[in-house]
Amino acid sequence: MVDKSVYSSPDERRSEILAEIESRVKVEIIPEIDKFEDWSSMPRIFFRISGTVTIILSISLPLLSIWKDGETMVPVVATAIALFTAFSAFFSWDQTWKTNYTTALLLRNAPSCMEGENAESEISPRS
Repeated sequence: MVDKSVYSSPDERRSEILAEIESRVKVEIIPEIDKFEDWSSMPRIFFRISGTVTIILSISLPLLSIWKDGETMVPVVATAIALFTAFSAFFSWDQTWKTNYTTALLLRNAPSCMEGENAESEISPRS
């Protein structure tokens, strides 16, 4: 904790507190944000892979039906399409990706927002 008797003015004390907060944010908060951003990329990957595979298999389904060995492949491909669609709907990878991305942006921009509020309070002090 900061000792009030050491400072000659409230501005000096305030500067010390802000410097301490900034250093703690860099050491404790920023690494957690980085971990969150790394972890939150997995739903995006799953969403894109499942969507791409579903599209490719859906396009190939009519082609397989006219192929002479397609009688055995059509049910397999149709089942794969159903599975990828079901997993994507059940796990809501698209919504999870959007939510995680938005949260990561908010966390990443929070320090600059606080700095903006701090600068605004210095310009127009409360009476």
